[in-house]
Amino acid sequence: MLSIAGLRDLARLVALFALLAMVVAYLNSLFSDEYSGRAHVLDGDSLRIAETEIRLEGIDAPEFGQICRDATGEGYDCGDRAKRALQQLVGGTIVTCQSAHTDRYGRALSVCWAENPDDALNEAMVRSGWAVSYGGYAAVERDARLRKVGLWAGSFEAPRDFRARRSDAVQTPWFMRLLGVGSDDE
Repeated sequence: MLSIAGLRDLARLVALFALLAMVVAYLNSLFSDEYSGRAHVLDGDSLRIAETEIRLEGIDAPEFGQICRDATGEGYDCGDRAKRALQQLVGGTIVTCQSAHTDRYGRALSVCWAENPDDALNEAMVRSGWAVSYGGYAAVERDARLRKVGLWAGSFEAPRDFRARRSDAVQTPWFMRLLGVGSDDE
C-alpha cells in the first residue's frame, strides 16, 4: 500500500508527464505548417493548395503511365486510376493539411483531410488500395491486400520500383543499352 508521501510522489510524476506532453504538443505546433483550401489533385499522392505543392506523407501511389493488371489480366494506367481515386476523395471540398517538413523536391510532406476530419486522405488512399504504405500505414495496407481492393485486385509493380526502373532506362542512352552497358547484368 502506498503511503501519503508515495501518493504525493506519484501525483507529481503524473503532473510532470502531463506538463511534458503539453510542451511537446506546443512545440510540435510551432514547427508545423497548416495549408487549407481548394485542392488541385496532381496525382495519386500529391496535390496543390494555392501555390503550395503537397505530398501525402507515408504513402506511395503509382505513376502516370505505369501499367498494372486487373483481376482478369487486363492492363490499365494505374497512375491515372490512383489520381481519379484521390480526386473522388477530395471531391471539391476544402482540404486541410498539416506539415512538419518538406521532401527533397521542396513539397510539403503532409497529412491531409477533406470533409471528414477523422479520415486522413493518406490513410483513405491506402485503404482503398490505390496507394501503398510508405512507412506509415502498413496495417491498413495489409487489410486492403486481404480485401483485394484497388491495386491489390490484380498485379502491379511497386511504384518506387517502377520509378527506379524508368530512371535507369532514362539515364542510360538507348545505344548503350543495346550494347549491354548500363544493364542489370553488369
